[in-house]
Amino acid sequence: MYTRPKLFGATWAHTFNANLLNQATVGYSRDKFENGQNTAFGPDLSANLGLANTNPNPVTYDVPQIGLFDYQGFGGGSPLTYGDNIYQGVDNVTWVRSRHTFNFGIDFRRDQMVEFDNFGGTGSLSFNGEFTALVPSFAGQSTASSGVYSSTVPYQGNALADMLLGQTSSAGGPPPIASDDFMLWGSNWNLYFQDDFHATDRLTLNLGLRWERPANFHTRTGDGYAFSTSNGGQFNWANCAFVQPILKAGGNPNFLQCGAPSTLVSTDEKDYAPRFGFSYRPPIVEKLVVRGGFGIFYGLYSRYYDGSQYDKNSLYNETAPSIPSPNGLETQSTAVVQNLWSAPVSADQLFVTPGWEFPFNQVNWPTNHTPYDEQWTLDTQYSLTASLMLDVGYSGVHGLRQPSQDILGVATPPTVAGDPCNSTVDISLASSTCLSDPNFQPIDTREPYPNMPPYLYGNINGFQSTYNALQVQLIERAMHGLSYHFNYTYSKTMDVTTGVNLINGEGAQIQDPQHPYQMYGLAGSDQTHHLTATYAYQIPDNLFHAHALNWLLTGWTTSGIYQLASGFPFSIGGNASADQMGEYYASRILANSTFHNSAGFHKSLSEAFDVSKYSSPELGRYGNTNKSPERTPFYTNLDASFGKTTHLWEKQSLMVRAEIFNLGSTWHSNSGALFPNTNLGSSSFGSLIDPNYGAVSLYNPRTIQLTAQYTF
Repeated sequence: MYTRPKLFGATWAHTFNANLLNQATVGYSRDKFENGQNTAFGPDLSANLGLANTNPNPVTYDVPQIGLFDYQGFGGGSPLTYGDNIYQGVDNVTWVRSRHTFNFGIDFRRDQMVEFDNFGGTGSLSFNGEFTALVPSFAGQSTASSGVYSSTVPYQGNALADMLLGQTSSAGGPPPIASDDFMLWGSNWNLYFQDDFHATDRLTLNLGLRWERPANFHTRTGDGYAFSTSNGGQFNWANCAFVQPILKAGGNPNFLQCGAPSTLVSTDEKDYAPRFGFSYRPPIVEKLVVRGGFGIFYGLYSRYYDGSQYDKNSLYNETAPSIPSPNGLETQSTAVVQNLWSAPVSADQLFVTPGWEFPFNQVNWPTNHTPYDEQWTLDTQYSLTASLMLDVGYSGVHGLRQPSQDILGVATPPTVAGDPCNSTVDISLASSTCLSDPNFQPIDTREPYPNMPPYLYGNINGFQSTYNALQVQLIERAMHGLSYHFNYTYSKTMDVTTGVNLINGEGAQIQDPQHPYQMYGLAGSDQTHHLTATYAYQIPDNLFHAHALNWLLTGWTTSGIYQLASGFPFSIGGNASADQMGEYYASRILANSTFHNSAGFHKSLSEAFDVSKYSSPELGRYGNTNKSPERTPFYTNLDASFGKTTHLWEKQSLMVRAEIFNLGSTWHSNSGALFPNTNLGSSSFGSLIDPNYGAVSLYNPRTIQLTAQYTF
């Protein structure tokens, strides 16, 4: 939860004369977010259990995160602390001269960002039953489907029994210090100028220009590393004093270049944002107003992801060693609980790692620039009556330098598809069979940056998006107690990826990072048609001459909002068995499609789309679909409230109100339920119904909230 947020501000305004005003504002805001387990700062429970080399920070004191297949897991988590301090100063001058109104000024912000978190700070232990299973490969498989037990259940073993034996199926050691620890400072400068020019009593023009320099975030101690695309890919550190002793100890020079600026990426100095707008009332149609405009608007970096590049260098002096996972065929696990945890790996040991297995795999793309949007609008408003207005308009947005996470190290597909040897990362790991295979191409021989691991991914501001919309509104201001607002939008949103923002129906990674625009398609948020209608009605007071009738029938109110919209686009995963290009990202590989529904196909709850047209691509190949070949069923929802205010005596009243959410009790109002099963390998592929629960899985009840308020 947020703890002790603070906000302070002061404004001073000075009027020089009737046409000149200056307003200066200073402010300070602070947000602090802390989260951790209840056992923090108590005894070190992991050490008490006999585990060695536990994290010494008392905020992590708990048992490891325990995962038990088919049982409820328990244990520690990931303590974290975020802090933001913003010091702001704004000075604005307003100057009225003839038909011009000028506004110009400066907006300066000094930002501090602090993060300390320990993702997996207690370590993790997983048990799936493979060491008590008759057939270890069956361990961890689904035990039932459609209410029927799987035939593999008797051979699967028991995860709880494995835990009692201390035989893990996988384990991850706790970070010796933290997973992220940084303190960033940056100065954000903004200068702006705008002229509102009243050309005539019917025409107003708005002209403006804004210059922005984004915060040049950096650490005061020169922490962190940048990524260089030269010489097969290299890490370039800001602090040479950190790098030099590790190099002397035999560190891999591809990971230990130095001389990067303290900001790690260059700071934009030419972010100019021109803006233009107009408002015009034609002389022949007094009830009509036409408005339009164009502008450039700069956005923000997604700092949650790229801030970790500035982690304190001390975090790299030692790290938890990797622990190989067993397959259940061993005499005992490769990570028996009584032998954990191993001592941390030092920097001298870590930085001799070959490129294909280096553990630090997140970077910032070296030519990142600030994301921005080009926006334009054209709108008309027409007064049908004194209280009823019709608004018809068009708006468009072109997003540039849009942020995402892209797998930079991903290799090109192998020449020959279907060869399992090409899942091998490096020739040193190859079997004798693969070494004699004429089609064998290790992943690291196909990479664009051979010094880096194939799973290297970057925070990259490098993609485009478009949005175009026609909007019609009918707005009734309060008349005889009734007001309403109808809004219909016909739109189309296109992009390469929305997944970094965790949009339903879309994967988090681009399928083929070397050809990203093959993914270009409908955005995960796209809804072609969207109708929203709101209303509010109150029976007027003193409607009747009889006091008793007024007391009984007036004071009633009702309001509501109704939405009806197209469904959301979604992708179909390819159910790839392995990733021969990126090693660890098989889930990003999409399905193949014939792009034609079979004859006689009809949508149903059990088959929301024609599953017969989809298939898995060959091993070592990408699917031929993009990010949005299908669309969910429509979305609709109605929320309404009904209430009455009764005046009991002078200055005393009673208000009773019922608020009903999802009044129609329809599953179409639950956006999560709109997405069918997109797992190509599942027996319920294409179904909207969870086979474990049947049609009841779509049940979405209405919610009623009652309120009573006595005023005196």
